[in-house]
Amino acid sequence: MEPLQGPYDFLTCEAVVFHGTQSPRLRCRVLARLGTLIMTTVAFLGITAGAVAFLVYVLVQFRKDQNRTWPNHQSDGGPDSTHVSKAQLGIVGSPNTPGMRRGRPNIPFGGGRIPGAAALLLFIALSAVAQEVPSEEPHKLPLKREWHYGGFVDLGYLLDFNSPSNHLFRNRSTAFKVNELDLNIAGAYVKKEASQLSRWGMELTVHGGKDSEGFGFSATAPNVSGADWLRHFGLANVSYLAPVGNGLTVQAGLFSSLIGYDSLYAKDNFNYTRPWGADYTPYLMFGVNASYPFNRKLSGTLFVINGYWHLAHANNVPSSGGQLAYKATEHLTFKETLLYGPHQSNTSLKFWRLFSDSIAEWRRDRVTAAFEYQIGTEDVAVPGSPRALWTAAQLPLHWALHGPWSLTVRPEFCWDRDGRWTGSEQLVKAITTTLEYRIPYRGTHTIVRLEHRYDDSRGKGGGFFNNGEVRPGVVGLTPTQHLLILGVILTFDSSQLRPSQGNFVAAFGVPAFSRAARLGRLTPVNFRM
Repeated sequence: MEPLQGPYDFLTCEAVVFHGTQSPRLRCRVLARLGTLIMTTVAFLGITAGAVAFLVYVLVQFRKDQNRTWPNHQSDGGPDSTHVSKAQLGIVGSPNTPGMRRGRPNIPFGGGRIPGAAALLLFIALSAVAQEVPSEEPHKLPLKREWHYGGFVDLGYLLDFNSPSNHLFRNRSTAFKVNELDLNIAGAYVKKEASQLSRWGMELTVHGGKDSEGFGFSATAPNVSGADWLRHFGLANVSYLAPVGNGLTVQAGLFSSLIGYDSLYAKDNFNYTRPWGADYTPYLMFGVNASYPFNRKLSGTLFVINGYWHLAHANNVPSSGGQLAYKATEHLTFKETLLYGPHQSNTSLKFWRLFSDSIAEWRRDRVTAAFEYQIGTEDVAVPGSPRALWTAAQLPLHWALHGPWSLTVRPEFCWDRDGRWTGSEQLVKAITTTLEYRIPYRGTHTIVRLEHRYDDSRGKGGGFFNNGEVRPGVVGLTPTQHLLILGVILTFDSSQLRPSQGNFVAAFGVPAFSRAARLGRLTPVNFRM
């Protein structure tokens, strides 16, 4: 047996191991090599530390560059179930309750699968060094600040007319507590956008609250090491806009998922509660991605990630995929994302999961309509190798009624035929209606949402908790559920501030302010708070 020679030989060896060679000696060498290459927890901390160091570097450079003119530019860029599904089918989806992830063995974050590929892609991007091309256009001030920061607080009360004694919205990982006032999530962030003038970017978001307790975990796979504090990171990545063609953007770390229409944060969505398809697909991904705009209409993204759930460790093999986004017209956009990889301990190619997410969105000034369809399938590594199937769809319709008022209606369904995603064999139909009122004030927004949600779950494991017990300690189920929801969300973003003289100077420096004054580019609006 040939010893591993290069730092990336483990990629070839993994392929040999998982295509039929089951040599314990080779497997041990591969895993040992992976362990010596990196500990992914260290990589994650390194990314965060690098972002902070880069922040200091950019501030120094910013200070040095205050005397240069600025060309015009734009950025480029508690168990929750009384039913036990088939034992042989196990669940590798989200646990959707905080308690289900406790007591599992810890594995280093990422399981040693991503950093080698991530480092390789980053090296390729960073090696493409190019000279800045001076703009021939008249020098102007930047249209917006590259750095911005903010925060948000999300409070919610879900009134469940079933009055479940355990206060749980069954099979959910976000907004899952009912009949009590909860801080669902609160967070703070800082971001820098990559542009042609400053090609490095970064995002760092930290959060806490009920919604941070259950997302990102698997019901059966062990947790990554440090999961209890890693779950408080919403984003932690660095990016680089390489001067290649129309601009190749490489991003590494913890980034927003390329799958799904809805965000983990209710502030970014039309409705307060998320659809079923969102809670059972990743909100975040850990790994590396590279995106490229082929032209004004078509762009593509490739990604390699540590697994379906970023805080779980099902195996040592990364998952990969791609996305195509096509802007058919000014108002109509299509996106197709595919994810392929193993999400079980048996990583034979036969048991890899294939997942598709298709989105169409039509957006006008006052009306937005979207359609999302998901389908996922895999053979389960148990006797007989049964094929599991998941499919879900939603049709959100959003109207800006008048001034700060808006209305959203979202019909949806999901079918977990084999209980592989939700843990229960069920067909769920739901419709959610949300009335929203927004109160802007300087750089803040107060969002008040009144929402009604009706869910109907049928099937062998379907149903929602009620106020009775079928036996001591086991809460009963009922097939339908009505929720009346009040959500209050407070947000702040520095980019929303009107630049007064003071914050103009803070953003762009004294020399830039003086030039703008000489050139007559400051108007009275710049001095209002």
